[in-house]
Amino acid sequence: MRAFIGIVWAALLCLGLNANVQAQATRMAQANSRQALPDTDPDVATIYRGVLGEQRVQMVLMADEEQPGSYEGDYFVFGGGRNIQVAGEIDAERFYLEETEDGEHVSGSWDGKLVIEANRAYIVGTWRKGDESVAMPFKLERVLRARAYLKRST
Repeated sequence: MRAFIGIVWAALLCLGLNANVQAQATRMAQANSRQALPDTDPDVATIYRGVLGEQRVQMVLMADEEQPGSYEGDYFVFGGGRNIQVAGEIDAERFYLEETEDGEHVSGSWDGKLVIEANRAYIVGTWRKGDESVAMPFKLERVLRARAYLKRST
C-alpha cells in the first residue's frame, strides 16, 4: 500500500512540475513574441536584420502616429545602396507591409508571421514583387530599439 501511495504522489508531483514547465514555456514564448514585434511608440525605431532570399537586409520600422497597428519605414539590401520605403500593418498574428521604390506605386509586399525557434522570435514569410513575378522567403529578427531623434517629415 505504501508503494502505491508513493507512486501516486510521484505521479502527482510530475504532473504539477509538467504544468509548471508548460506555463513557464508559454510565458517565455509570449515574451519572445513581444520582443519580435516593432515598438508601438511612434518615437521609437525598431531595427530588424535578416535575409531576403540569399541577400542580407536591414529594416527600420516606426509606428504610425495616426493609425494604431500601422507601421512605416524602409529597408535596404546590404551592398545594394538604396533604401526602399515600406508601410503596412503588424500585430501578433500577421506581418504585412507593402513597399514602394518611387513613393507612389507598390513595387513589392512582405507577408509573414511570428515564429519562435529555440527561444528566439523571428518574423518569417514571403516577399513578392509588385507584379508577383518573383517570390522569395524572408526571415527577420529584431536587433535594436532606438529613440528616434529626427522626426519624420510630413
